[in-house]
Amino acid sequence: MYLKEDIELNEFWKVIKEWQKKNLKNIEELKKEKVKLDKLISLIDIGVIMFDEEKNILAYNREFKYSFFNNLNTLKYYEKIENLDIIEVLNQLYKNKKRLSKEIFLTDYKKYYFIKGRYLKNEKLYILSARDITQSKEIKEIEKRFISNISHELKTPLTNIKGYLIALRDENDEIIKNNFLNIAENNIEKLENIIQDFLNIQKIEASNVLNKYPTNIDNLFKDILEILGNIIEKKNVDFKYELKLRGKEPILNIDREKIKVLLKNLIENAIIYNDKENPIIRARVEEEQNYINIYVSDNGIGIPKGEIKNIFDRFYRIDKARTTNKAGTGLGLSIVKEITELYSGIIDIRSQEGEGTTFKIKLLK
Repeated sequence: MYLKEDIELNEFWKVIKEWQKKNLKNIEELKKEKVKLDKLISLIDIGVIMFDEEKNILAYNREFKYSFFNNLNTLKYYEKIENLDIIEVLNQLYKNKKRLSKEIFLTDYKKYYFIKGRYLKNEKLYILSARDITQSKEIKEIEKRFISNISHELKTPLTNIKGYLIALRDENDEIIKNNFLNIAENNIEKLENIIQDFLNIQKIEASNVLNKYPTNIDNLFKDILEILGNIIEKKNVDFKYELKLRGKEPILNIDREKIKVLLKNLIENAIIYNDKENPIIRARVEEEQNYINIYVSDNGIGIPKGEIKNIFDRFYRIDKARTTNKAGTGLGLSIVKEITELYSGIIDIRSQEGEGTTFKIKLLK
């Protein structure tokens, strides 16, 4: 028979064992949660670091480590971090013990970072985050340049049209009048091209979907020739195209509208940037098992080697084209690039100044 104290002790021991069992379970759960949290923190693309009053690093994530740490075996942040600008920001947070929020440019890395810092008074700890904002800064800069460029490109032909229309009022000579009207008409055509190219860019950016369906390539080229008929006739262009397709019929499964814009822009560029009396332009579409290859060759002014990397920038025109007042908008090739990227394709350019250029577009089927 148990004594009363034994019974109470036994009951107490049962409670202790139950409490211990629950705690062990809680510890396991906490360990699991810690592993999850560590994984989550390591995956975020914002660098995070925590340090104490002795300037010892207590915690950090993978992003911060890979971005700013050196190989020294030390806990002091001013020894472990290799970038002096980041050390200066950490020193500022340590000294002022106030919330910190600023944008900095790290010259060594040529990158912009948005920095946020906080002092935890009760815990006497410092936390700082560093987010790479270089891409968003570049996008904003591109947008600014785009707005500035399109304003300039629209203003120039409008000014010309206005000037020649005013001059027409006081002009009696029919030959001069016709000349003025032709110039105004050319500038209106340029405005239409700019607006159309701008709308094409907007459409491509608004939809990353390729609407593919069987398309007759012969008919596609006929549509393009109808659109470019006036400029082909005006400049006396010798244009021919060739199809090397796998099937008996000239049919390809493509996004008709996008490929039409791509071909039209390449051919139009070949016409515009051509200073020969008899421009020769050849287009070829070849079908492979996994790819569609599009070639457009010309005997035009060519592209200087150092400028090839820039020709897909919006509104960019090579210096020779600017000085000869060519009528291109500078948007055509950027549209070609956008469409090619939608197809996960690549662009190859072979060019010789004064002799001509060949564009090869390789599109994934």
